[in-house]
Amino acid sequence: MRVFTTLPMTDWREAGPAARAAEDIGFDVLRTAELGHEVFIPLAFAALATERVELTPSVAIAFPRSPTITAGIAWDLQANSRGRFVLGLGSQVKGHNERRFGIAWTPPAPRMRDYIGALRAIWRCWETRGKLDYHSDHYTLTLMTPAFSPEPTGLPMAPVTISAVGEAMLRVSGQVADGVRLHPLCSRRYLLEVCLPLIAEGLARSGRAREHLDVHGGGFVVTGPDAAALAKAMDRVRERIAFYCSTRTYFPVLALHGWKSWGRSCTGCRSPGAGMTWPRSRMTSCGSSPPAPLTMDLPRLSHSVSVMLRTRSIWNSRPTHHPACNASCWKTSAASRIASLASIRPDRWNAQSAARRIARPTVIAMCVAPI
Repeated sequence: MRVFTTLPMTDWREAGPAARAAEDIGFDVLRTAELGHEVFIPLAFAALATERVELTPSVAIAFPRSPTITAGIAWDLQANSRGRFVLGLGSQVKGHNERRFGIAWTPPAPRMRDYIGALRAIWRCWETRGKLDYHSDHYTLTLMTPAFSPEPTGLPMAPVTISAVGEAMLRVSGQVADGVRLHPLCSRRYLLEVCLPLIAEGLARSGRAREHLDVHGGGFVVTGPDAAALAKAMDRVRERIAFYCSTRTYFPVLALHGWKSWGRSCTGCRSPGAGMTWPRSRMTSCGSSPPAPLTMDLPRLSHSVSVMLRTRSIWNSRPTHHPACNASCWKTSAASRIASLASIRPDRWNAQSAARRIARPTVIAMCVAPI
């Protein structure tokens, strides 16, 4: 198991110091996500400030960018991190592609398969100085001149992961990707009964084994130094869960648990342009309440993680991609890494708070769906 944390994205001056502090604490991966800020630039600052930790955009929206544009960004991040970059891609939903990015919508799973094929064809062309000749249903790429080709690096291609919720994308992730990133709105039952069987189908189609695929688990974790901070953070998570449950893309998760009608009720609660502003009264008046939180103290959580590692749970992922990561990946125990995670205020992620330890046990609350 590896532990991720998020880089600050609003102020790029904070990215380098925060990345260095996170690496010193023992985090395995630093991530960004494409929400309100540019997803790749903070990783560039982190690459120059660190030596061991893996760097990844957990979700970079693929289709608004040409594969050639994404290939160039990923190539430079892989080169300047000395092989520690992992490209995480996501499709986003139809409405955002059409109305926020202004691009035509097509079935996303076949398009993502062709997109990843295009990336690898471009990277192969650049590394071997061979001819670019890629043809698929969605992309045809046949021109790459020396002037527009970066220098070979001698590094392996950056691994590519896919954010997946629906059945088709889960199959494609097993078929062509190096990893799959499950949505936070993913229960253990949805993982066991839906995600893993579909990923296995994709692996079988490409003749690959499970150890060739990295699985990043879903879920929500809330931390705070006291009960008041926890309550405030928990409300933010409740809002996010309600928002996701109101989106049709995530209805399959709800349907498995018999909650699809609740999701439809939540859809009606949103007002145009409301974004993620969800008053508590709305979240509890949609026919039923969102899943109740499960609260546990730090020693109990640390013990659970330790047991999970010893039993090689299905949540275990393959070793970190970069050789430098493997040497020190297990130096820090699961308990101490979770302790470090719990001591960081997610809304105050900077070098000072990252380095600070809380001596007394810190309560951790996890918003999870009943199993």
